[in-house]
Amino acid sequence: MIKKELRKIYKTKRNALTEQEIVLFSQQITQKIKELNIWNKTNFHIFLSIESKKEVKTNELISFLHQQEKQVIVPKINTEENQLTSCRLLPSTDLIKNKWEILEPQFCRAVNSLKIEVVFIPLLISDSKGNRVGYGKGFYDKLLATCNPEVIKVGINFFKPIDSIIKTHLNDVTLDFLVTPRKIYTYNF
Repeated sequence: MIKKELRKIYKTKRNALTEQEIVLFSQQITQKIKELNIWNKTNFHIFLSIESKKEVKTNELISFLHQQEKQVIVPKINTEENQLTSCRLLPSTDLIKNKWEILEPQFCRAVNSLKIEVVFIPLLISDSKGNRVGYGKGFYDKLLATCNPEVIKVGINFFKPIDSIIKTHLNDVTLDFLVTPRKIYTYNF
């Protein structure tokens, strides 16, 4: 299927999830992530969940990363350049909502993208080859293009992958892992 159709279908499916399902599935995803062989890394980039879009809740995973003394890095939308700026997130960092109601650090302590070792990527759906469908702005493709080629790309999603997504851009970056509430899928790793 093409991305535009999949985007519509999986936004609808995600909107149908109850708050209880989102909390439970998010906890299950966090537990599955702990099984990944990534804990020798130090610098983890993770998104702050957009509640209105019913994204996987990442607050428990962020707390776990801080407990493991990992450097936590979160995105801040740079509207002038239409890309993400990577910002260090400390437990004491003040967060504010931007004009799209997305939480971001009030003051960004920028981190060079080349230092990022693991990126947790939000998505609507992915396929059996690690291709993914997000919101269509290409923010994560642009971010990943600036990271070290060895960066580990972990998609987190409520839904298992479908058979195939028709790639629409040559610069679409595929996942190394997809973590769902029930299973870890391994791709180019």
